[in-house]
Amino acid sequence: MRISQLDLIKYGKFTDETLRFPSSGQDFHVIVGPNEAGKSTIRTAVSELLFGMKLQTPLDFLHSTPELRIGGVLESDAGALAFHRARGRSPLRTPADDKLPDDYLAAVLDGATREFFEQMFGLDHGRLVDGGRSILDASDKLGQVLFESAAGVGRLGPVREELDARALELWAPRRSGSAFAQAETSFTEAVSELKAVQVRTRDWVERKEAREAVEQEIEHARAELRRLESLRSKLERVRRLAPYLKELTVKELALAELGAVVELPPTAHADLLKAQGDLAAERKVLEARRADLLAKQQAREAIVADADTLARAADIEALDQLRGACMNHAQDLLLLGAEVGRHLSAAFEAASQLGWPTDETALRAALPSALSLKTVANLLREHGALHQALAGARESLDERTREFEQAQEQLTKLATIDVPEALRAALAEAQGFRTSGPREQALERDIVAAERVLADALDALGQWRQPVEVLRALDVPSAAQLATWLKEESERASAAAAAREARDGAHEELERLELQEKHFAENHKVVTTAEVLAARARRDGAWGEVRSGAVDVATGAPAVDAAIRLADELVDAQLGATQAAATLQSLRQQVES
Repeated sequence: MRISQLDLIKYGKFTDETLRFPSSGQDFHVIVGPNEAGKSTIRTAVSELLFGMKLQTPLDFLHSTPELRIGGVLESDAGALAFHRARGRSPLRTPADDKLPDDYLAAVLDGATREFFEQMFGLDHGRLVDGGRSILDASDKLGQVLFESAAGVGRLGPVREELDARALELWAPRRSGSAFAQAETSFTEAVSELKAVQVRTRDWVERKEAREAVEQEIEHARAELRRLESLRSKLERVRRLAPYLKELTVKELALAELGAVVELPPTAHADLLKAQGDLAAERKVLEARRADLLAKQQAREAIVADADTLARAADIEALDQLRGACMNHAQDLLLLGAEVGRHLSAAFEAASQLGWPTDETALRAALPSALSLKTVANLLREHGALHQALAGARESLDERTREFEQAQEQLTKLATIDVPEALRAALAEAQGFRTSGPREQALERDIVAAERVLADALDALGQWRQPVEVLRALDVPSAAQLATWLKEESERASAAAAAREARDGAHEELERLELQEKHFAENHKVVTTAEVLAARARRDGAWGEVRSGAVDVATGAPAVDAAIRLADELVDAQLGATQAAATLQSLRQQVES
């Protein structure tokens, strides 16, 4: 007999599991698995499949005891037997759950019993322990022979009797105080405690599921608690902020009633502080001026007026105005003379470029009359207009030429057809517009002029000359920023105007100093150090030419004498006009600075 298939339908931890053991030359099958994989369960299943299930079984932790069911296929000389074994009065069943007789397996088992099968083919840990005890006890001849042959000892019986006597001494009831008795008591208590605390798998699963359900409820409760806590916090914030929100609403309504307000620039606060400081300073200045005014008024009231002098107040004021007008008369004459000289120099330079005379009298005589100048200006303007008209006419001519060529080309492509009367009438009506050319030219000139104005305006834009789409996409500054820029631009313009005024004043002062220097030099004949050095250089040069022989003595002697005399005179004049030279040097330093 051999087992070819084992069906674990509902047995232990298995459900609908099938183990097949096919026949082979070396018909030996090994089932390998880790701890708690079910190897011992399969060994028990083989025993209970052949000899029936026990009344009490520890394998009903997953399936209840009435539901336990196993099956298998046995092979023998008579053939294969497929059957199931279940709990109940008729444990043997067919795979179709039909009842089988109790001796259905008698022929296959051939008289083998459960004890024989388990002792020969179903060894487990307990049976190994029992076999060892049987060998040690030597309760039968087989055990005694096996022990003596394995241990190599003889006379096992006397030794066993001595050991039994020793065991009685150790395990007698009156020996409960011995170490072995205490250890056994502790072990028994530990085993009892272990059995008491052991939990069945089904109970453990139920308790685990119950615990998980409770944990889920706790988690739901915690989530609800968090939600309620968040709601409470939100309501607490609402309760805490409600008065402020109400006050904010009231103030917003009051602000809305005030209407639109002026948007101040970002520097408004700084400007306000600066203005307040300026006002405080100006108030102090005003108070000081008022005190000065009061003092001046008191001083004026203390003055005793001269009636005769006051009677001539008009004459005195007229003389004062006349004095102011005539005070700088000499300097004004010099300045105007210098300005006339500059204008004459510019006129002479322009006349030389035109090939005209460069003296004042001849130049004045050569100047054209005012009528001629006006005529030339008119001719220039007319020339510009005519030039523009000529350009427009040329463009119109080119356009008409192109239109004519296109019409000729189209005419050559057209077939000769009869012109309808309606078309002739329309053509006759259109011929009335033949004289619109001048008007179109005028319009074209206007367009050209407008384009020129547009180009000038676009050129004036500078970097802002960009397409409209780009300009629309630009980030336009705010009104406050624009106001700030306008203010800065105004300040820069004011600074530039002040700088220009200062420059003009400096130019006027420079011209005045130059004219004063020139007038002072002409009136005082001041000899400068540069003039003295130049005269000495000319003297030394003339003497060097005579000494080197480049010039004979008869020719060079007068020049040397004149140079010596001039140098001596300049030195004497310089020594006699030290104060005037210092004044002239001061004027020149002022001009240079």
